Parts: sequence; structure tokens; C-alpha cells
Amino acid sequence: MTIRVRVSLYSGLRINRFSEAEVELPGGATMTDLLDKLQIPMQDVGVAVVNARSGTFQQELQADDRITLIPPIGGG
Repeated sequence: MTIRVRVSLYSGLRINRFSEAEVELPGGATMTDLLDKLQIPMQDVGVAVVNARSGTFQQELQADDRITLIPPIGGG
């Protein structure tokens, strides 16, 4: 069984990727599996949001989830 999730990428995560896309994953996939598929290192993600709530890398994703990935924000 596979699931489809909607992924939005922000800022530098879009480089050579996309800003928004539907991604197909195997059932039971986690946020880490999604990052692996997109070839995004975990340390490049500052905030992960799933369905407008804070997400975790171990979180199991469900069909039709909406995921937003934002890189770490630095400043000074």
C-alpha cells in the first residue's frame, strides 16, 4: 500500500527540488523516510509541520497529510 502526501518546501530547501508537490511513499513511512526520498539531510530542516501542527522526524505519515519543511533560521 502506498500513500500520497502534499509537501511544501521553503527557502533553500527548494533549490533543485520544488516548492510544492505531491509525493508517494510506502504505507507506514515516517518523516525521516520522506526526507530520505527527497534527499534532504535532517540537519537541513529546522521546522517540520504536519497538518498545521509541529511534526517530528519519527512521526508516521498518513495519506493526504500536508507537510511543510522549513530550513533552520539563523540571524544575529
